Amino acid sequence: MTYIGEFQKDSKILLELLTKGEGNDSNIADFPPVAEIEHVSEHGTIKLDSVTLDATEDAFIFTKVYSIPEDWNPGEYRITYHVTIDGVAYSTSDTFTIIEAEEPISDDEEAEEDIDYNDFESDYQLPSSIKVDGNKLIVTLDSPSLYNHTYRVVVGRGIKSVSGHSLSSKSTLTFTSEYKPLLSDPLEVVSILKGISKYFKQHDIYSAIRDAGQKALQLKGQIADANHSRYRELRANDATLFPTQKFVAYEAARMLMTSLMIQILNGSDDDEGSVGLISELSGSVKLGDFSISNGSSDGSGSGGSKEESPLQKLQTLIETTEKEIKFWMDAMMGHNRRGYAKPVSGSFRSDAGLPEGRDF
Repeated sequence: MTYIGEFQKDSKILLELLTKGEGNDSNIADFPPVAEIEHVSEHGTIKLDSVTLDATEDAFIFTKVYSIPEDWNPGEYRITYHVTIDGVAYSTSDTFTIIEAEEPISDDEEAEEDIDYNDFESDYQLPSSIKVDGNKLIVTLDSPSLYNHTYRVVVGRGIKSVSGHSLSSKSTLTFTSEYKPLLSDPLEVVSILKGISKYFKQHDIYSAIRDAGQKALQLKGQIADANHSRYRELRANDATLFPTQKFVAYEAARMLMTSLMIQILNGSDDDEGSVGLISELSGSVKLGDFSISNGSSDGSGSGGSKEESPLQKLQTLIETTEKEIKFWMDAMMGHNRRGYAKPVSGSFRSDAGLPEGRDF
């Protein structure tokens, strides 16, 4: 189950399902998948809506843009995807939260806002055209959006409706453009992360796959920037495609686990999941020469064994993942057999011979 973020009422959410199996083999669904949306509260679960997803150009990707109704209450919600493949039913779930809209700012704050209407310098602003279509305000960039960029649209309180009503406060919309390169499947990364995948948002997983893909292309001597004119996707007949995909999956998982370890060491409690995360993954941890231990996992009594803490298990998982990264990186670079020989003895010879009375 993946937590996909926080949303306000009357905002839009992307429903997405990938029907992809092991080995990146696409599985064709018998029927279009259905997404059921439920409200989860202390009083139980209430089913609110059922949506049929639309097929895309890729036979294993189904999406639907869903508008959250204004009458839904703040709280936790669950999306359960149902799909049938070769007569077998499958289901998976995501969760999200609806939050209250921001409180209107005071008159003094509104006056201060009018002083500086721009949030960014002109160098960071993009030329665009604005069109009004009924109750919609359509903003179109003059040039195509770039890959791997975060865009922010700021609507000031000077905007008015046809009836003359204006916004009571500044409204901000932030969105991310397409991630590229994506040389692995999020489901494969989740399978490597196992139970700790619940601590990562969908954005975190996609970003890690993108960053790992850029590393892979850089190692292969190819253009890693998807916005570069010479950037090329890996072809299906590329002999290194499969090991590259495996390297990217394990490297993305390692990056996520490392960020989780750093979050624990820093004692971060910025978001809702961090408090439970730090209390759950407590114990001993070692990063290189740096180690922390609270002694909670020490054995007691004579002959008592030390039980491995959840945090130590995370460290073990990172070490196992790094071994997989080494193997698949060698395969990707075309030299599998390098880097594994471990000499245990050695001898040296010289034309001058050995000193008399000395034996090695």
